[in-house]
Amino acid sequence: MKRIFGFLIIALCLAAGLVQGQTSRTNRIFRPCPGSTTPAYVEIQKDGDVNFAPCSGRSVLVNDAALAVSALPSQTSNSGKYLSTNGTAAAWSALPINIAVAASDETTALTTGTAKITFYAIRAFTLSQIFSGLSTQSTSGLVTADVKKNGVSIFSTTLSIDANEDTSLTAATPAAVTTSSFAQGDKITVDIAAAGTGAKGLKLYLIGIQ
Repeated sequence: MKRIFGFLIIALCLAAGLVQGQTSRTNRIFRPCPGSTTPAYVEIQKDGDVNFAPCSGRSVLVNDAALAVSALPSQTSNSGKYLSTNGTAAAWSALPINIAVAASDETTALTTGTAKITFYAIRAFTLSQIFSGLSTQSTSGLVTADVKKNGVSIFSTTLSIDANEDTSLTAATPAAVTTSSFAQGDKITVDIAAAGTGAKGLKLYLIGIQ
């Protein structure tokens, strides 16, 4: 691959009218650098290795698909994932999925009831976090919501929002999820088990990975 790549560079450079030099070990293609007496060059060695010497302050750009692929993390067992980085190393990550749904309107005080909203999983995913929030806080009493998959609760301890709080993230008793796996098309419903006092605008946020 490197030998073919090197010969291709020579051919392109000759076609562009660049200067070619030769030593006992290498072929060099020179090009003048603006404002400098030192030219840039591409050097193709007899073993097929390619060296680059760009003009001062310039970068070397290489379009080599094989080189790019070799720089990736292993692709084994990583089908369907995307490439991410922590700023130091690249890695394959599962695709995120985020779902936000409203279980009430914004202006009417919440009331208890089952299946306040029904929706369906848009694709298979694994739930990693779920929380609820209000547009208007409850002045007294908890707002408690149960989420069911195909009619069965996904919690052992349901979501609750304490009085005078905006979300379940600050609940004195955190929710405990027992079912986190969803298939595409699973029916998801939201029950309101406790409505608090004057609470409005209940939403639920499901965070997971595919």
